[in-house]
Amino acid sequence: MFKISNDKCEIRLDLKIASFFINLKNELEIKFMKCLEVFFNLFNIRVSYFLAYILGNILYIFLPIRQNVARYNIKRVFKNYSFFQIEKILRRCYIEFSYFVVESFLMKKLSNDKAYGIDNNVRILGIENLEEAKALNKGIILTTFHLGNWHIMGKKLVKMGYSISNIIKKQNNPFMFDMEVEHMKEVGMDTITLQNTPKNILEAFNEKKVVEFLIDQDAGENGIFLDFFGLKASTVTGPAVFGSKLNIPILLAVDIREKFFKHKIFIEKIEVESSENKEENVKNIMSRLNEKVEKYIAKNPEQYFWFHRRWFTRPKKS
Repeated sequence: MFKISNDKCEIRLDLKIASFFINLKNELEIKFMKCLEVFFNLFNIRVSYFLAYILGNILYIFLPIRQNVARYNIKRVFKNYSFFQIEKILRRCYIEFSYFVVESFLMKKLSNDKAYGIDNNVRILGIENLEEAKALNKGIILTTFHLGNWHIMGKKLVKMGYSISNIIKKQNNPFMFDMEVEHMKEVGMDTITLQNTPKNILEAFNEKKVVEFLIDQDAGENGIFLDFFGLKASTVTGPAVFGSKLNIPILLAVDIREKFFKHKIFIEKIEVESSENKEENVKNIMSRLNEKVEKYIAKNPEQYFWFHRRWFTRPKKS
């Protein structure tokens, strides 16, 4: 009896110690990010981009977290690339991620600066597709993925008068999650936490909002398995389910960085075919989206966030 009691006490103690170090790690991460935010806001925009470039190179050399995952994903997609080509993409990926983070820090400056700001340096191709969808007065499903800077894209659309609700997934670090929500609110976007989606998404559509879905992450057991660069990947179904059931227009919006602070946004219309086979409808829509995502990534591999475990969930063997 005493042994069992002692074992339970040891387990509780171990859990408390583990919890303490996890909380400490989380707090240190957010404090580091807050310090970076203050640091980058000390400089003008051009200097901040130059410092972001240096930071990206430092991270590539000294921060190996998930680097093997990213390298493996790049190899999987670009099978014929040499070691040097793959490393060039990977290194550039770190730099682009640094730009993304710094742009999040500088969003207020980028919103108002005449020379380097969003108004004069972010172009939209396909805005007529967004206007056409808005005219239907049903709300809009805006799908996107981790390429370029989707926050810049959101801010541009908000400045143009669109009301956007961004669906986000909770992070392991609650402080970092709160910071992400804070930055999105600064951009002018509402947020919908993934765990609360069905009810909140319906409310957003009732209010005729643009609901933004990120569609390129592993969807786990809740997803459907579709081809993504020639290999089955668990894919989200939300955009297709809501689009086909509620007859809401679906768009794909992609941000591409042309250089430093200059961005180009592409907005494409996704055809929604309705038939009695709902599962087939969902599969066709998401397959069409996956194909378009592949094309943009293939043309701009250095701007894609390769660190996600996109092919982590595997189909069950029959």
